[in-house]
Amino acid sequence: MTYCEFSRIIGSLEIHFRAQFQDGFLEALEPNAASKSNASCRAKEQEAFFEWLKYYQKLDRDEQWNCLQPAGTEFQLRAWRALFQVPWGALCTYRDLAVAVGKPQGAQAIGQAVARNPISLLIPCHRVIRSDGTLGGFQWGRELKTALLEAEKGSELSWFWRNPSKI
Repeated sequence: MTYCEFSRIIGSLEIHFRAQFQDGFLEALEPNAASKSNASCRAKEQEAFFEWLKYYQKLDRDEQWNCLQPAGTEFQLRAWRALFQVPWGALCTYRDLAVAVGKPQGAQAIGQAVARNPISLLIPCHRVIRSDGTLGGFQWGRELKTALLEAEKGSELSWFWRNPSKI
């Protein structure tokens, strides 16, 4: 298993991330509560991680999904797959996702699955809002959710993986 920790500035926030790979598959990618002093990894691992991201960016959506290996229940995987389909810069509701997985009354269960998403940037749980249009919760706080949504406006993933040497 390989771990890589790195930092990025998103809006006015400096966010620390942790990636976890197993046998070449990304198993987890999420904000890390570690302090900046702990947010580092060896240059070789960091370079490999960003090379993987460059490769990933060039794939179509089905191939991208196949590069991810999130561990979860069958329902969680269906929910995450539906969430994965939400386009860059778009929003959806928990009910939208429930309908997409064939459980129109399952918005609460979808919410629980979304909260357990281990690959929080590539399976974009920050794009889910409440049916009334409010942001709702986010595992790492509303400030980061807002910053991620703002960063997505017209920018693709440039804030995240372009210029990987500027970590």
